[in-house]
Amino acid sequence: MDKAFEGMNKREELDDKLFDLSLDISKEMILSKKYMPSFMKDTREPFDIKGIGYTFFYNDGKSSSCNRFFRFEEFEGEGISVSFMIEYAIYLDYDIQHLYDLEHVFVYVAEDGNVCAVESSFHGKFFNSLLSCGQPLSFIDGVRPVLYMQPGKHALMPDPKLFELFPHYKTSCNNLAGSDGLLIPDFLEGEIRKETDTDEKVKAYIASKYAFTPSFEFESYDPGEDVLMPWKELRNTIVTRINNILEMINSQG
Repeated sequence: MDKAFEGMNKREELDDKLFDLSLDISKEMILSKKYMPSFMKDTREPFDIKGIGYTFFYNDGKSSSCNRFFRFEEFEGEGISVSFMIEYAIYLDYDIQHLYDLEHVFVYVAEDGNVCAVESSFHGKFFNSLLSCGQPLSFIDGVRPVLYMQPGKHALMPDPKLFELFPHYKTSCNNLAGSDGLLIPDFLEGEIRKETDTDEKVKAYIASKYAFTPSFEFESYDPGEDVLMPWKELRNTIVTRINNILEMINSQG
């Protein structure tokens, strides 16, 4: 074969692969919007969601943003087969007790397009959120799970009554505000600058600026689709945001 034609064929093959990849990325963005959780938050909640990073799993696998290994078989049976799972990593700059907060929702979608399982994070643990105190989990448009954000702490549960299981669920937002300083997850070690006095500075800043008393009354909260992005993109955004906030706090003396 003429080298010129061979080169053209290879270029066409590469273009086809890039086109297929582009279609996959576009499809995942559409699906991530379709199944994106809907949130309820306390009427006095001081913090907003800054980013939601999505990752698609088509087989068993491990999260790159938390300590969670997924097994589809846990949610299969009785004619139900999991087609894919979307991991939503939900980032806020602050938890009322520390700088850096990342929560998670895992939406499992069956072959027929219906949601067959929902898990959500609760202080390092993950709960089956389809079970809601004996009541079925609520959905928007039939596929967007409705989850409540714990005031100040942002753990996600299907029923706000479940937050009472957390010790200090009332005082964590005022008396204990800022108590944990800066949190740095293992996957960001070395990328966020932490000095010996960082924790104390962060504690003082959060306590003075954000301490509040929750109303324990909840309203619908829509962070908007602009916060939705692939996890790898959000990961880089988090590093920049945290370092910028630390620079701001340090500049205040």
